[in-house]
Amino acid sequence: MDLKKDFINPSSRYRPVPWWCWNGDMNEEEMEWQMREFLDKGIFEVFIQPLFGLEVEYLSDKWWDKFNFAIKKAKELGMRIWLYDEYNWPSGTCGGFLLRDEPWVRNVVLISEILKIKRGESIDVDFEGGLLLIKALLENGKVKDIDDYSIKKNSKAKRILWQNNLDQDCTLLIFTKRVAKGVLPSCTGSFWTWDQQGYLNTLDPRAVKAFLNYTYKEYAKRFGSYFGKLIPGIFTDEPCLSLESGKEGEICLPFTHGLFEIFRKRKGYDLKDKLQELIFNVGDYLRVRYDYWSLVTEIFSNSYCKQIHEWCDKHHLNFTGHFVEGETLYGSTRYNGDIYQSAKWMHIPGMDLLRKNTGYLRKSTSYSVPSSSDIRLLNVNAKLISSTAIHNDSRRVLCEAFGLTGWDLTMEDMKRITDWLCALGINLINVNKLLYTVKGFRKRYASVDIFFTIPWWKYYRLYSDYAARLCFMSSVGKTQSKIAVLYPTSSAWSMFDPKIRNSNLDPVWQIMQETLASVTETLLRKHWSFDYLFEEVLLKAKIDRSHLLTNKVNYSVLILPSTVTLKKELCEKIEMFINKGGKVITVDLLPFQSPDKNWNIKEK
Repeated sequence: MDLKKDFINPSSRYRPVPWWCWNGDMNEEEMEWQMREFLDKGIFEVFIQPLFGLEVEYLSDKWWDKFNFAIKKAKELGMRIWLYDEYNWPSGTCGGFLLRDEPWVRNVVLISEILKIKRGESIDVDFEGGLLLIKALLENGKVKDIDDYSIKKNSKAKRILWQNNLDQDCTLLIFTKRVAKGVLPSCTGSFWTWDQQGYLNTLDPRAVKAFLNYTYKEYAKRFGSYFGKLIPGIFTDEPCLSLESGKEGEICLPFTHGLFEIFRKRKGYDLKDKLQELIFNVGDYLRVRYDYWSLVTEIFSNSYCKQIHEWCDKHHLNFTGHFVEGETLYGSTRYNGDIYQSAKWMHIPGMDLLRKNTGYLRKSTSYSVPSSSDIRLLNVNAKLISSTAIHNDSRRVLCEAFGLTGWDLTMEDMKRITDWLCALGINLINVNKLLYTVKGFRKRYASVDIFFTIPWWKYYRLYSDYAARLCFMSSVGKTQSKIAVLYPTSSAWSMFDPKIRNSNLDPVWQIMQETLASVTETLLRKHWSFDYLFEEVLLKAKIDRSHLLTNKVNYSVLILPSTVTLKKELCEKIEMFINKGGKVITVDLLPFQSPDKNWNIKEK
């Protein structure tokens, strides 16, 4: 490698890879003109993303004809085409067709309706889905199973009738299992969509396989000979445990068919006896919540991410994309369980940064980040993904960028955002978006179009050249971090309270999230290189004298940012590191609890 020569003229592989959004009639003459425009502006690779307004029915014969035209033209022009596995987002519905044709694949959720019932009071409430069980939480914290209820059915609804004869007020918990509702962007926005409700059951490997058969397999059947060459990879967008949030007064939790049986087999006790402990701080709730979230995280990781990884490995494709709500510890847990355990299966792990803000700014200059106005959390998301890449030896790390910046986006904005991304270890810039057309309603859906409609488009190659050099240096270099910051997964799982939201966290959650954000920002502003160390990686790490040795990095300092909960095995590993001379720094709250039964961390 001639570093100077390659820096001056970096490979096209390091240039930004935009979304070429197909959102119109896809006239082949216009498509060819746009592809030649790409080349002229230094764009050699694109993702083809079907978007709102697409006039060619997704996955129809005409769709495949248009895609075939793009592939043949890309080969002629020396370009590469990346795949995107959905219409709009999130991935998993196949534009609604999979949900329509195979309704069994739809996401299911565990719902708990919470009712305050006075002594002697009667209730008559409707419910949806299948009734699992009813419990009463008493004033002394004890729980009683309720079986003296009756169910009334008619053509419109099912209703539960019950009278409180417990001689005291209680909190009634009605647990049901139902199919997730709501219309996602992936099922609306074009003439051929019909607002199909629901989402893919990402915790069911059979449902995920059906999704692969509808999309991935169809691409392989037609274009498999190009995989690994002209077609380098595929993007999956914002898969998660569940997107259902429930109505007012309801608690919604990830679920899947057979979860109770899987839980009993894996954890050794019946989750149905402990459901109230997922919601209220009663009984052995630390253990129950840890066991529940660790299990649903593992099921999601294996069913969705590992399965796609293995399919891509077999077909010589890079698996990339990103998850949802990586900025906040609470949101990341709610929607993903633990992003690391899923992102580790991606050949190119990714994130998104859709606004103009970066974590380098002292305060927000445009829009708030998801679920919070604290823009320091953008640093958390970026370090989460770049650290995942380091621990899994991924040389490239993707960011879907710019998509909601607004029509006043400038090249100066793009440079500033790209600088920040590369400084935090992101080196594959996925520009969102280059629209095929902005006619009609599309311009209002779009938020921005970084294509020929923007006044400075003729200068775009300057940005492409600059970003390529920056991403080249970020890709060929290696970090030499000596500091590891433990990402507090056990704390998040065992303390997760589904009754609250990001905007209404309890004091301990506020401290946990604040400490993680402040430690991350402080280290970045001091220019002290560090990585997040995930609990799974720490457990596998070796200890040599005063150093933690992972597969790729040698750490001499471990920081615990308000890590309030530790498993016994993690505590013992950290204790061993200290005894060998390693440096451990705790910030704010010390570990004071553990989900392990019959083990008291306070003695440590």
